[in-house]
Amino acid sequence: EGVGRGKGFGLHEVMDQAGALAGPLLFAYMLIHFDYSRAFLTLLIPGALAMIFVFTAWSLYPKIKSVEFSPKKISFRGVGRRFWLFVLSMTLQSLGFVHWAIASYFLKYWGILGDANIAILYAIAMGVDALIAFPIGYLYDTIKFKSLYIAPITTLTITLLLTTRVTTLAYVMAVLWGVTMGVSETIMRASVADIAGRSRLAVAYGIFGMLYGVSWSIGGFIITLLLQLSAPIAIGYATLTQASSLLMLAVLNRQISSESPHH
Repeated sequence: EGVGRGKGFGLHEVMDQAGALAGPLLFAYMLIHFDYSRAFLTLLIPGALAMIFVFTAWSLYPKIKSVEFSPKKISFRGVGRRFWLFVLSMTLQSLGFVHWAIASYFLKYWGILGDANIAILYAIAMGVDALIAFPIGYLYDTIKFKSLYIAPITTLTITLLLTTRVTTLAYVMAVLWGVTMGVSETIMRASVADIAGRSRLAVAYGIFGMLYGVSWSIGGFIITLLLQLSAPIAIGYATLTQASSLLMLAVLNRQISSESPHH
């Protein structure tokens, strides 16, 4: 509290991605030099440390204002029109966001990269996600919802780069994929907290998480089919979804600007 939602979620994502990189590397090292049993036993160390830090945080901060709950019944009402505009925009974005599993499949299927290089690409994406999280969180605290424009733009560019089937551009695609995930894990979460308000925060996160996940799954099925059929059609689909997402974001930002005390 007092850090700023963007920077707070950014810091969380940095730590999350640091673990996402360090954990597999630690496991791989132990597996290469020893066996599965010792490799899995080694993971007890970060697991135990995580529990120690949780209990330490609980003892230092037993009550946190931002997570206080109300005994009221759960209701989907009252989250506001701005919240639904935000959810609509982000679900449209996720409909055209190529999941890494799909991107890596086509990188292999089209003969762009081999397994080892695809693994390196994923490490690059995760590294970028970690590096971008805090700066992008700071950007959100500065310009708020206007920072969300990044997501549809990078999402569309990912599809464009993937369909070129150029090896060098695949690395650029990985960088942009990491940026997009950084936006998703950082400023989208911060946006929910700012738009919904404390009394509806839990329900708002639940609604957003459910709809974003469902739309990403549906979009993954659609874009996989389209990439198999025709790259131009897949690009057209990505353009339509991301243009629609940008339009909804523009409506949202216009509404917020008109409601601000400066207008």
